[in-house]
Amino acid sequence: MPTSRSGQLGRATLLSVLSIALLLPTGCGRSTVWYGVSPDGGGGGKEICTNGRDDDGDGFIDCQDPDCKGHPSCSSKPEQCTNGVDDDGDGLTDCNDPDCFTHPTCKTLPENCTNGVDDDGDGLIDCQDPWCFKHPACAPKKEICNNGVDDDKDGYTDCNDPDCKNDPACKKNENCTNGIDDDGDGFADCQDSDCKGHPACSKVPENCTNGVDDDGDGLTDCNDPACFKDPSSSKRPEACDT
Repeated sequence: MPTSRSGQLGRATLLSVLSIALLLPTGCGRSTVWYGVSPDGGGGGKEICTNGRDDDGDGFIDCQDPDCKGHPSCSSKPEQCTNGVDDDGDGLTDCNDPDCFTHPTCKTLPENCTNGVDDDGDGLIDCQDPWCFKHPACAPKKEICNNGVDDDKDGYTDCNDPDCKNDPACKKNENCTNGIDDDGDGFADCQDSDCKGHPACSKVPENCTNGVDDDGDGLTDCNDPACFKDPSSSKRPEACDT
């Protein structure tokens, strides 16, 4: 028996409802939202607010569906600001949730400059935090010249630090017998005023008969002006050849 035109239209409409899917953008990709009959068996029914399905086929699932407004499982809970839980389900927890900005525990704390903790949550700890720049514990330290530590953090330690140039701990004493300018003043050994009175630098009189430059002036015995008046250096009469 031939099928009526109205019957054909009815079946075509039913097939269209069952097969047409609309792609809607969600997040970074696309998901298929079924209208009329959803692939999980929903469609046309009452929305069940806790089963993860779009039961009524309106494109909204569970608590996203206006039909679930007022449902116990969809009632918004106030954010508890100290329990580490996203109570109101907005993706923000405790003090990161704007609902907690005025909560006493979420008010910005001043940085404690000596406890090794980022108290104000800015990613900077203690003296690294600008809040602490004027704190006594963070003031630039003076170089201590004999403790083996780079106290002022300039890359130089103790006597290698220019700040210690005149520190007694860094002043070297002149060794008066090693031929070295130990204290770096440009004078070595007995030429250095620091060696004045040192036994090795005491002036020794020239012995005019021992063949030694006793007073260290480069002249020996009678060639030394110090010996000109010495009897042993008196000029002897020239011996004449006979």
